[in-house]
Amino acid sequence: LMLTVASSECEGETCPYTCRVELISRYNEEEVVWQNCLDLPSINMVRRKRGAIGGFKQVDDNEAMELAEIAAQTLDSIDADDTKRIVLQVLRAQKQLVNGIMYHLTLEMAMSDCKEEAEKCDGKLSDHNICKILMQRLFSGDAPRNAQVIKSECTPISKAKEVDNKKSQKRVRRQVTGTGDETNTISDSDHSSHHHSHSRRRSHSHSRMVGGKTKQDPESETIKEISKFALAEIDKASNSLNKQKVVRVADARSQVVAGVKYFLRMELVETNCRKDSNQTDCNPLDDTVLQSCDVVVWDKPWEKFRAITKLQCSPVQTRSKRGVPGGLSPADPNDQAVQEAAKFAVSEVDKKSNSLFSSKLIVVKEAKTQVVAGKNYFLKLQLVETNCRKDSTVDSSCTAAPDKVIQECDVVVYHRPWQNHRELTSVKCTPSSDNSVRRPQRDVLVGGLSSADPNDAGVKEAAKFAVSEVDKKSNSLFSSKLLVVKEARTQVVAGTNYYLKLQLVETNCRKDSASNSDCSPAPD
Repeated sequence: LMLTVASSECEGETCPYTCRVELISRYNEEEVVWQNCLDLPSINMVRRKRGAIGGFKQVDDNEAMELAEIAAQTLDSIDADDTKRIVLQVLRAQKQLVNGIMYHLTLEMAMSDCKEEAEKCDGKLSDHNICKILMQRLFSGDAPRNAQVIKSECTPISKAKEVDNKKSQKRVRRQVTGTGDETNTISDSDHSSHHHSHSRRRSHSHSRMVGGKTKQDPESETIKEISKFALAEIDKASNSLNKQKVVRVADARSQVVAGVKYFLRMELVETNCRKDSNQTDCNPLDDTVLQSCDVVVWDKPWEKFRAITKLQCSPVQTRSKRGVPGGLSPADPNDQAVQEAAKFAVSEVDKKSNSLFSSKLIVVKEAKTQVVAGKNYFLKLQLVETNCRKDSTVDSSCTAAPDKVIQECDVVVYHRPWQNHRELTSVKCTPSSDNSVRRPQRDVLVGGLSSADPNDAGVKEAAKFAVSEVDKKSNSLFSSKLLVVKEARTQVVAGTNYYLKLQLVETNCRKDSASNSDCSPAPD
């Protein structure tokens, strides 16, 4: 603005002078930040020092009480219990014009025995606190109702008085005049008591920083819920056709700001599941890049509002000394987790084999791990078939069956401990080189046929099983009986295949009879 002004006490042509004034006006808040005045007759410049944006001004009582009410409601919303905090006095209320309006409040509060939902509270008060509140209001919406608490610190009133006594300082009201700059500092003693019915649930014995970041447990249910939400939002924003998966939450922190902001560092990997599918058992894609994402999620539960306010992802950098997620790292074969993975692998190999007998783990020769969305165990195992049947309990009494080939199996076990999930994703078995030392006369190739003794216990068991299966598939009402095993061969796969030439005869026993031990070949 360019203004021509004169003092009301001055008369004559020498009185007027011209001023250039700069001011900020935002939503009914004005502040002069610079002025330059020119004395017209003498051409002398009279400069006003630039006003500092952010100078303190007093907040009127009605607005201060409204702000105190909002502060109490905010503190109510972030505490765990359901009791109400009462505002007893507004001890200090100032505002600054900085990126909107910043309100600095000092409040005396106490904990009541009323429920949070109570509109009026005349109950018993306890645990008085002095709370310093910092609030911000942007230049939009109805003032001051859109102000939000961004920082708070509450201290027991006894402790606050001790601190004041040690400092031996008192605040007094002072008025600074001269160039138009104004700074008001409101003394605690200059304000009358303002009683109010809004409260906080409980008083802390220590200072609480609303707005300060607090470290959280990445494995807590709250962080899991927030990371799940973040993952869903990241999937929506990505151009990939496949879903992402959380490998782990590397770091989690929270900040109380008109709700709660969660700061997460998440490691993600792309999976083999399409976004349009309902599949949940998703595995990482081969050669996929592990992403580290810094995510900020703002949560306001009372408004049912949750949103990502910041997202930044980058590939995880390779580290030379430590195992890299996605890379193989050596592991101790005697480690408990490795042994559990090996035990699981042996049980899965048994399920896939055709042998009637269980296998037994001799040793874990080599172990490596790979961090994916969980962990892969790459194991080299030595197994041997035992004399224990699969339908019996396998324990230490099970010993290696005579003349059984020691198998060396390369297996991969995928483990997601948080879902208690294991699966055998790869298995490849070959005869161990140890067999050539123990039994040089045998040269068994995996997949090749080897002659077997028809009187071997394993062969007899296989033959007995074969006869029972033949009976199930035949249309005869009478059972068959094994006369002789004329020829037997075996094939080493993920277990053993038995190739048998059998002679059978139909008996005089019906299939539905209780016992077939006395069955004789039927006439003709």
